[in-house]
Amino acid sequence: SLSGFRTVNVYEDFNRSSFGGSMSFGRRVFENSQILLGYQIEDVKATDFNTTIPAPFDQNLSGLTSSASLSLIRDTRNNRLFPTDGTYLSAVNEFAGLGGDNDYYRIIGNARYYHKLFWKIIGKANATIGYINSLNALPVPLFERFFTGGVNSLRGYELRSVGPSVQVVDVPSGQDSRFVIGGDKLLIFNVEFEVPLYEPAGVNVVAFYDAGNAYGENQTYDLTNMLHDYGFGLRWNSPFGPMRFEWGFPINKRPGDNSVIFNFTIGSFF
Repeated sequence: SLSGFRTVNVYEDFNRSSFGGSMSFGRRVFENSQILLGYQIEDVKATDFNTTIPAPFDQNLSGLTSSASLSLIRDTRNNRLFPTDGTYLSAVNEFAGLGGDNDYYRIIGNARYYHKLFWKIIGKANATIGYINSLNALPVPLFERFFTGGVNSLRGYELRSVGPSVQVVDVPSGQDSRFVIGGDKLLIFNVEFEVPLYEPAGVNVVAFYDAGNAYGENQTYDLTNMLHDYGFGLRWNSPFGPMRFEWGFPINKRPGDNSVIFNFTIGSFF
């Protein structure tokens, strides 16, 4: 595969813009397994901060990333788009240091399980673990760190609002503000129960439970230090693609958190 991209991600505290390309080569090694070798080059910048930039991240807010990756995947799902049985296992190893400015090693593991429980109820479970480590004297850049919160992780919390944070000065007001700097470790668990609501139109109802956190360099993976949420939603396999309408309720409500978060996205279901 060969691809090029130009992206702009607008976050609450800053924007991430990038321009680059990637290529990969893959081969099936067993009946349900494959191995992928990839290369990506990306010019990335963090801009438009709403607050003062937390030190020491102000030293590496932009640069060129040149990285190679090795991915191992095993997929036994009975349907790639709407699975009702099987597993999906992946491990992605990325080494950034083939020239460029940003040097790090990152590994992300993901495991998904699907099973038809009874009647037409489908049970789903997802677990994701990640780790990233800087390979130079600078910390892992803000635009590569792990954040969680949002429709694909903790649906009871705002997008990218969960993770280590520091107090900085808000530029417009001059008052202290919480800035989520993200972590070098990630842990997420999701459980869902999905049942058809109106099969001819492809409308399903889902109930879910999420748990997870992002951990900083001075922390370890800790199952007792996670945020939790629950909720429900509607999913529609529309002519425009799969649509998700989900309402998440935080269990560990922090100061400033909303009592309910509405999540909407167009794309694949997990």
